Amino acid sequence: MNSDMNTPAPKGMGGFFHHIKPVYAEHALSAALASGLITDDDKSLIETYVIEAKTAKGFSVSHANKITLALVRWRNYFGSYSKNTYIDIYLAIDRIKTSPIREKPYEGVPYSQNTLRDFISILKGFHIWLIKNNHSNCPMDKIEAIDVPLGDTMTTTADDLLSQDEVLAMIMACKTTKDRAFIATLFDGAFRIQELCTLTWGQLQINEYNVNVNVNGKTEFDDRINKLYIF
Repeated sequence: MNSDMNTPAPKGMGGFFHHIKPVYAEHALSAALASGLITDDDKSLIETYVIEAKTAKGFSVSHANKITLALVRWRNYFGSYSKNTYIDIYLAIDRIKTSPIREKPYEGVPYSQNTLRDFISILKGFHIWLIKNNHSNCPMDKIEAIDVPLGDTMTTTADDLLSQDEVLAMIMACKTTKDRAFIATLFDGAFRIQELCTLTWGQLQINEYNVNVNVNGKTEFDDRINKLYIF
């Protein structure tokens, strides 16, 4: 945690902690263009769509990056966005449901249910925007008919969680007080790692019995208060 109460949480070019820098999306588009995966027209359409989505819908940098990377990856399954037919899109959706991931380090691993939901939802939203802005000749009713799969809410089971004894063993293995405090706070407050790493004094409300911690670490819609008890 930052010791200076006026020091903001560590961020990189507008994003939290790690993998949330706008430059990552820019690099992905440039690399895809250089490799021939996307066209200049694709790049321009994706950039325009993302800018409009960020402004009109208030998408975070993380969400905007996810959209960009998903739309780049979709080009493995069909041609240029402005020239696709709705049949091309339907066939691509069918293929991605049965195709493994092509990129390292997850090459060969099937896409998860939640990833498929994100990808198909992004693809559908993008094509609706393309049609509304006269960049695609696909029939609107065919795109609106695309079924976005439900998300998997059971991504973590009881067996996946660390037991109290396992957490205590981790704490005892730490060589510094700082590391012990980090592990203990992470466990006791049920924090995400990036939430704890970007914590500032302004997010804390300390009273006689506990510490209320206001966190917003995963999405722009996820805002909650975690409670730490003082013994």
